[in-house]
Amino acid sequence: HSPPADTEKPTGSITSHTDGSSTNNPGFTITADASDNAGGSGVGKVEFYVHYDGGFNLVCTDTDAPYACDWDGSSIKDQQLIFTIHVFDNAGNRAVDPGGYRHVTLDRTPPTLPGTATSEGSESGVWQNRVRQPTFTWEAAEDSLSGVQGYLVYWGTNPAGTSSTLQTGTSFDAPAPVASENGDATFYLRIAARDTLGNTSAWRTVYTFHYDGSAPTGRSQMNHGWGIAHSVAMPIGLFAGDRGSGVREVRLSSDGTTWNDWLPIQANIWWQVTGQHGDSATVAVQYRDQAGNASPIYYHPDFPASQHYRLQSHVNAIDGGVRQSQRYQVQDTLGQRIAGGEYARSTRYQLAGGYWPRIGTSVPPFKLDFYPPRPSSERYVLSANVVAIGGTAGSSERYALNATSGQVLASGDCAQSEAYQASLGYWSMSDLAPTPTSTPTPTATREPDEPPADQTVTPTATGGPPDPSPTPTATVSVDPGTEEHQVYLPLIMR
Repeated sequence: HSPPADTEKPTGSITSHTDGSSTNNPGFTITADASDNAGGSGVGKVEFYVHYDGGFNLVCTDTDAPYACDWDGSSIKDQQLIFTIHVFDNAGNRAVDPGGYRHVTLDRTPPTLPGTATSEGSESGVWQNRVRQPTFTWEAAEDSLSGVQGYLVYWGTNPAGTSSTLQTGTSFDAPAPVASENGDATFYLRIAARDTLGNTSAWRTVYTFHYDGSAPTGRSQMNHGWGIAHSVAMPIGLFAGDRGSGVREVRLSSDGTTWNDWLPIQANIWWQVTGQHGDSATVAVQYRDQAGNASPIYYHPDFPASQHYRLQSHVNAIDGGVRQSQRYQVQDTLGQRIAGGEYARSTRYQLAGGYWPRIGTSVPPFKLDFYPPRPSSERYVLSANVVAIGGTAGSSERYALNATSGQVLASGDCAQSEAYQASLGYWSMSDLAPTPTSTPTPTATREPDEPPADQTVTPTATGGPPDPSPTPTATVSVDPGTEEHQVYLPLIMR
């Protein structure tokens, strides 16, 4: 009597992987349990299948328990895999997917980072002087398989810096200002994205933050430094530096008030000065860096420096007054509007242009032609732009002429004639003045308009008969040994 035939299918299931799990290891060991029905023919074999690249593929067959399969998936791309088994008994019965599918994600690819971050008030890689403690945001990284866990963030001065600090958010606030208000700095915001399997992207600089709060410094040189120019067009040598963003552009002026457009920085610029034969020429230069910081105005010829005053050459001024410090007592000039002259006004001065008399020279019997034309007088020859002291009033049928009352400054040179002594020194701009102190170099603050009771200033001459040998009407008191005062002579056009 023969046993009944085995017609019942075996059973089994995968035991090595949880459905929905992920891994970044392409070396898989798949294990399974399999059994046949009681009194059946017994398990003959287990076939292991993996679904990848669009189809199921037989990767292993095992005939002996415990049933296992070692499969190397390193040659396939990252994707979601499906594991399953087919179980055969010795009677030829076949169970397909008896334990169901196991979905396993193979993910060896790090997340994809965004290109850059953004920051309010600044632009990556661009120098600026407004923001010192920035905040940043960036787009979320992308990871289509296992998902993004977070971001490693580095903030510092190393362009290749890294960090182990992991955060989940897509923003970063600088913990402190990158520099002092007048300082400069370059910082880098670098991030790397990490997924849930630990796959980490390469570090990327998503923002280069520049701050520059310091102005450039420099100087200029007219006409190669020669003291005589034979043309109003001359080269201006430009010399400037900037410790932060670098000098970007320059502008020029003949008077420090009316400027040309900003030009790209260069070594030399041809410039046409204002004036005519015999005039002294001045150029004012200002530099600007890439962050927009503008330098002080630099003049050539240079003006002398003082702890308490900015000194400026060749100013004809009215509404003069006394300015004082522990080192200087300066008497401003008193000016006079002459026929044909014009005023240039500022908040503190009214500057008189025009023509001044050269007294003591009679008009010759023959006619003199001048270019540009000068006003004429029956009694005086008129000379343009003379800064003089000790002047007295002179009159004619056509003009009432009054010379300026001026000031001889320390180390200033004088040009003398029979009727005038002209000072070639420097005049004070009273926007800087010292704070009284016992030290040799007191801190600069605004000074009172009048001198203290123990100091006197010789009053300026305002009228009276002509003096054939006038003397200076006011002086500058200098404390010897406390400050060196240099006078720079102007460039003269011939």
